[in-house]
Amino acid sequence: MSIKQRSTKGKKDQAKGRAKAFRVRQRSKVLQRRMTKLSELKARTLVALIVMVAILSGILGLGWWKLTHHDKTNSPSRKPVAKQSLAIPYSKTVGFIGDSLTYGCCQKATPAPTLEAQRLGGDYRAINRGANGSTTADWLDKLLEPALKEFKKNKVEVVQVMLGTNDLVKRLPIDEIVDHLREIADRVKRNGAKMVIVNNIPYSSLLDDEQARHLNIRLGHLASERDVYIGDTSAYDYFKSHQEQLTDGTHMNQAGYQKLAELWSDALGRVASTGQQPRLTSPLSDYRSQSKQDLVMTLSKPAEWFYVSEGYYAGVEMDGEVVDRTNYRVGGAGDRTKLVIGHDYLDELKTGEHTIKVKFSDGTSVSWKFKIVKDDD
Repeated sequence: MSIKQRSTKGKKDQAKGRAKAFRVRQRSKVLQRRMTKLSELKARTLVALIVMVAILSGILGLGWWKLTHHDKTNSPSRKPVAKQSLAIPYSKTVGFIGDSLTYGCCQKATPAPTLEAQRLGGDYRAINRGANGSTTADWLDKLLEPALKEFKKNKVEVVQVMLGTNDLVKRLPIDEIVDHLREIADRVKRNGAKMVIVNNIPYSSLLDDEQARHLNIRLGHLASERDVYIGDTSAYDYFKSHQEQLTDGTHMNQAGYQKLAELWSDALGRVASTGQQPRLTSPLSDYRSQSKQDLVMTLSKPAEWFYVSEGYYAGVEMDGEVVDRTNYRVGGAGDRTKLVIGHDYLDELKTGEHTIKVKFSDGTSVSWKFKIVKDDD
């Protein structure tokens, strides 16, 4: 190798050496930066842990202070109680049949059925088919069939009916009104729904008070006869004494519809709740004819479910026939109903086996058989 070649090779080796040294220095700098970042991360982590410990200590200390100092604002007696929504064990869609009071005439107010569904809570909704000015005859002639189809389509299982106001305004006979409502009840039941009759019509200056109350009593009997539910029975008297919530003597303002929804929903929640099936608490002995002893029985059901209001009784039947209210007495306390059937009525029955049925306003009933025997039997 010549001197020139050796010189060139030496220069190349020196260049390689410098390049290698440069790479080593660069790696060292990168490593130093990484070590610095790791140290900073450890320091920040340590600081964060210290802060978290301090916060937790403060929270625990505050909780202990409240516990030991008996903070009255958090005592059980002051804690807010969640309001329980009414619940009915049917579909969450309720159908409404009625006139302008159901529809929501005539102010710019939310109709009572909408407010009632809201009070029931959850995802309940109302299908309001109220029709302004409608009578029971209007519903039978043209309004009922499309309403029932819509209810069927939406799987409505509870239908609330309030009709009769316009019938009374037009001075229609009460017997005719009741006959129409009887047919409406039958068709609603055939449609697969349970029907709730809102018996008391809200007070109106256009109505004859005696006739309106008489119709309400007849509706109570109709409910018993057709095995439908009795809904609200207090709206009539309420609006008679709160006419400031009526806009024209008949229809309501927003406060009135709000109150009507309250009365309706409370009654609907009561009658549509799962009823306790009543039973006879002790065996019923045979009745001895002409013994002058009343027939007394006790049922495992609160008397409030039998007695609804003045003139309203769920009903007693003997061999399928309604027993007149004058032939029995109802009492009781707590979860018991005491029913006393007068001996004068029993003495008029034939000897042999009879079936008595007691019906309650929540749709439940109990039946049993007993015998009427003579002294020589």
